[in-house]
Amino acid sequence: MTLSLRPQPQPILQSALAWLKAPAGDPLHDLAALRQYLKEAAEAVIPPAQRLKLLELLQARTDSTSTLLRPRLLDATLPLPHRLRTIAQGLLDVRGLLASAQLSSLHQLGTDPAAVAEQEGAAHCIRVLANLAEQQQIALIVSTTVPNGLWLQAQEAFRLLEKAGGVSDDGAGRDSLKIMLALVAAQPEAFTAREVAFLIEYLRQYGSMVELSPQPSPPLERWYWLEQSRDLPPVAIARRQPPSQGTLLYFSCAALGKIASQHLIQLANGRSPEELQLPANSIDEYREVLVRAQQRWSSVPRRHSHRRPSHYRVEICARIQTLWRLLHDGAPTKVSRDATPITDWMVLNESPSGFALMHVAGTIDDLAPGDALGLRTAPGRPWNIGLIRWARSDNPEHFELGLEMISPTAIPVEIVQPRAAESRRCTALLFPAASGLDRSETLMTRRGQLDTGAFTLIRETDHRLQITQCQTHHLVLQTSKIEIFEFRRDFSPE
Repeated sequence: MTLSLRPQPQPILQSALAWLKAPAGDPLHDLAALRQYLKEAAEAVIPPAQRLKLLELLQARTDSTSTLLRPRLLDATLPLPHRLRTIAQGLLDVRGLLASAQLSSLHQLGTDPAAVAEQEGAAHCIRVLANLAEQQQIALIVSTTVPNGLWLQAQEAFRLLEKAGGVSDDGAGRDSLKIMLALVAAQPEAFTAREVAFLIEYLRQYGSMVELSPQPSPPLERWYWLEQSRDLPPVAIARRQPPSQGTLLYFSCAALGKIASQHLIQLANGRSPEELQLPANSIDEYREVLVRAQQRWSSVPRRHSHRRPSHYRVEICARIQTLWRLLHDGAPTKVSRDATPITDWMVLNESPSGFALMHVAGTIDDLAPGDALGLRTAPGRPWNIGLIRWARSDNPEHFELGLEMISPTAIPVEIVQPRAAESRRCTALLFPAASGLDRSETLMTRRGQLDTGAFTLIRETDHRLQITQCQTHHLVLQTSKIEIFEFRRDFSPE
């Protein structure tokens, strides 16, 4: 593609064109160069149609660079290592700069309808929405908040696309927006980086099932709304009623939830992922992710308990193996923070089911949604067991967790299960039976350590071993990190 520039083009344009003609280099260096060229292209005083042509070339280099760098983010845990944070911020920046410059140029062209063909204008709008969708996805993969202006720009680009006649039921721009909306409805803060990536792949196939409408239809509880003049994420009608004034866009994921439910039933009945056009290499590992997303798409989650603002400190032990040793050996009267990874957190709010916490002090690493940890209100107090439901880190100094409490106490045990030609012994946490009618016992292990079937439970009390034959009953909970099984003790004589 050639550009028709003015007789004396600005040096930045000459430099950008020369750089684009050269072979791609190290993707990290390309990312830094892209960011600089996009900033200067946005500021250059050139006709908007010419800027759009230059942005189109920079778009192609951005797409290829992102293809190389984005997979590096998939093993990200929090807090994000410096190198991955640099990559993520660079990808967020170039996508945002592209979208902003494209939108600005399109607005400048709005006063001159003959400056660009209608079809070409629609293609630029589609690129804007694709860049914003990429920006959202990168933010979700690294558990940071989406950049300011994203939702306002997305709605603005969608309106321009409608005006240009580029919106159809199977249009690329509409599908980009639908994927963005479906991701929000799935509550992606509760998923790891690879789980988010799996959902994105699924939505690229089936995200078109999301319903968009200027007016919701009954039942209203299944709809979300966006206020097109404000930079706010979607809100469920079930949680807050839409304003009576202003232009609104409504969407529902009920149809998407229905097809996801059908896929889960078909998989359970033996259909292959290839037959259903599902991400075949990961469906077994991430089937539970699709289950949770399907539930949220089919029925908007409601908050069943009030969150009470709080302001007190707690301690967290985020390494389950270390927590097991503390429970097994008993916490010493004085704990060395260097030897034991106990960190200080501030409770921001609490409900009967859990807490929102902010990190205060201590070294933290390798945290991700779905992992378990121990929480206590003060040194010497009992350890409660919680599950990380969401994690967010906008910068290296700020880290927040949403924690669901799953047991007020735990007993350290070991399990031995025969496997083929050998037996394997591993640690687990035993959650005692609750009082009342439901007196079932549960075990928590790292994912993949315990199979269904018979196993031996070993518990040490006062230097005496208690050995019990047991049988797993069913899987209660599975996340990317842990599994909780209900089990029964077998006291029958051999």
